[in-house]
Amino acid sequence: MKLSANLKEGWSSRTITIDVPTVQNPFLPMPYVDSRWARPYVFHNVSIYPLAEAHDVPNDFNRLVALVNSSTVSVKIEKYKDGLLKLVDEHISRCGRVLFCDLLMYVDCLAYLCYASDLMTEEQIQSNYASWAKFIVDRRRSSVKCSGRWGVSDFAGSENERDLNSCL
Repeated sequence: MKLSANLKEGWSSRTITIDVPTVQNPFLPMPYVDSRWARPYVFHNVSIYPLAEAHDVPNDFNRLVALVNSSTVSVKIEKYKDGLLKLVDEHISRCGRVLFCDLLMYVDCLAYLCYASDLMTEEQIQSNYASWAKFIVDRRRSSVKCSGRWGVSDFAGSENERDLNSCL
């Protein structure tokens, strides 16, 4: 799946694109974005972090780019993280909370943006990924909920929190 958007850079803009891998299987109801490209493999149980549905990712990616384009922050990575925080805040406004697995899908979009804009290499993205998730958790802790196998619960002390902390 190709993602593309117009990214503002100073007074001009440029089109960025990335080819994001997808997973298709006759046993799956629809195609999914294979987030494992961006996420480090240090998460203990990848199966509790579902893959994003392919039709949701372009909207989330384009919304992130729009928020980045409207950010007044001057340092590029901080501008991207500011857009990520605003994207999560929009989700919290709609749903009253953000599940950790959903938060990771937004962080995936940040990873795609960093790669498509040539800001970071794949290795740099993988080494920063957990700190980006922690950045959101630290700022919106009361709204982040665990998305474990037993359903929704508090993030503090959860398997998701232990998993994230083990990646840092």
